[in-house]
Amino acid sequence: MADIRPRMLLEHKLSLNQLQIQSLEMLALTNTEIQDVLEQEYQENPMLDHQGNNCAGYEAPLHYAREMTAESEQLREDIIMQLKRQDFSEREWAVIEYLIQSMDDRGYCKENPEEVAKVLKVDRGIAVKCLEALRGLEPVGIFSASLEQCLISQLRAAGIYDPILEEIIEKYLSAVSEGKISTITRALHISTAQVGKYLHIIQKLNPVPVTGYKRAETEYIHPDIVCRKKDSGWEVKLTDDWTENYYLNDYYLKLYAECTDEELKQYFRQKLERARFIINSIESRRNTILRILKEIVRRQTGYFEQREGLVPMRMEDIADALDIHVSTVSRAVKNKYVEYPGGTVPVKELFGAAVGAAENKEGITAKQIKREIQNIIADEDRKNPVSDQNICEMLERKGMAVSRRGIAKYRRQMDILSSKRRKEIYSIQILED
Repeated sequence: MADIRPRMLLEHKLSLNQLQIQSLEMLALTNTEIQDVLEQEYQENPMLDHQGNNCAGYEAPLHYAREMTAESEQLREDIIMQLKRQDFSEREWAVIEYLIQSMDDRGYCKENPEEVAKVLKVDRGIAVKCLEALRGLEPVGIFSASLEQCLISQLRAAGIYDPILEEIIEKYLSAVSEGKISTITRALHISTAQVGKYLHIIQKLNPVPVTGYKRAETEYIHPDIVCRKKDSGWEVKLTDDWTENYYLNDYYLKLYAECTDEELKQYFRQKLERARFIINSIESRRNTILRILKEIVRRQTGYFEQREGLVPMRMEDIADALDIHVSTVSRAVKNKYVEYPGGTVPVKELFGAAVGAAENKEGITAKQIKREIQNIIADEDRKNPVSDQNICEMLERKGMAVSRRGIAKYRRQMDILSSKRRKEIYSIQILED
């Protein structure tokens, strides 16, 4: 007869609690997103304190350290495309052209209607109409006469009409940039917490209108990691030194220790645990990212020294080397950029499994395949462009086994037209020549 008596079985199950999940989520955040988390927590948690200026200067983009601007001619064309030509007379259109040329590289136009009217010998009303039309275009804030006007126009476009916030922008931006919160609280008779909330909103605004302009030709990058070659080897650093400005508030720690009210003490305990969790999670995130990047640099030294291309490297390889889970590597490199002497690149682009190798035992990366395709097409006969099948065969002779479908995929990723379309364009160019 079968033994059907109840038994206790001991099972070992690995499960993540909510704090561990949140810690992993923070690992996936960029430095800019971490800054938002800390700022939000600082506003809501009395146990978290902050010193120093956490507001970037307003003479440059707040969240971008590296800038690659689009051609001014392309920007001009896109501005004009937003206007209806039939809504303006020839004279008004001439004023618009003049104002576009007067716009500086930040997107500001400091020409006032009186000066424009005088220079172009037109009525002031025409100058006002043209300026207002241009200031109503995208990106919001473009053609503003001042930083204050630019920021307030962005507020109103977002549906925010707050006279106190606008007064801070109009009169106290210098205090904001210097972190002098007390100056604002005394002048406007509002609390420090309220000023903090206003500053958080201001930080989200774009002081340089053209930096928010979404174009394929324009890219703004804030590197999360910087790699520099030193005499002793490669130095890897995170660009998050400002996180050290956040720490536990001594005043509230003392208040918590001396508190006898159980309900208040419970409140302080929860806030203290939360503040410690945030600080510890950021430090853990920092250590994990540094470990991973140092291993990546070690494996891709040739690439970072700009003497050779990337070698095949998978996230699994880094995970195995550091004895961590591959999902940890994936989270740590998500949306992160690394700056090195050769430029700034997404960390994920440093990875690449070996792509089909025929004679090449080590395999090749997708980046190397793309480079070969570019070289082949650059040298092609313009009267008889190479097809994807031709490229496939040429690569195979070099020991690179890539399918025709794979060639087509890589070609599209590089925005290279098909051989048929290239032939059509070449034919037009030959006729024009």
